Amino acid sequence: FALSAYQWFMSALMDEPMFAAMKRIGFDSPIKALSFEFLNMLEVEDVFDMTCRISDIRRRTFDVEVTGRSTAGPSRDLFIARITPIMLSRSDRRSIEIPDVLRQQLERYKEQTK
Repeated sequence: FALSAYQWFMSALMDEPMFAAMKRIGFDSPIKALSFEFLNMLEVEDVFDMTCRISDIRRRTFDVEVTGRSTAGPSRDLFIARITPIMLSRSDRRSIEIPDVLRQQLERYKEQTK
């Protein structure tokens, strides 16, 4: 769920499908780190919401926190996933700085959601 939310979030941030935007701009962003903290039980049929928040932006990586929250009864956090992609050049597969167009979108979103 969290990786799907991350891909949807990045597509919305770049105003086009994530993988198409990365190809057009000329970079890839494999996941460098991924962690999950399960806070409450999530059952197979449970309906829940997820929110994405940019928690940090560095030179070559950034962090997206995906929080799952229950929608039934009193709202409670179900999990927090931390996803850290790293930027790579498509042509030679070396680490690069976050492309300016993406950095601007990340910074704008982070500022708007403080």
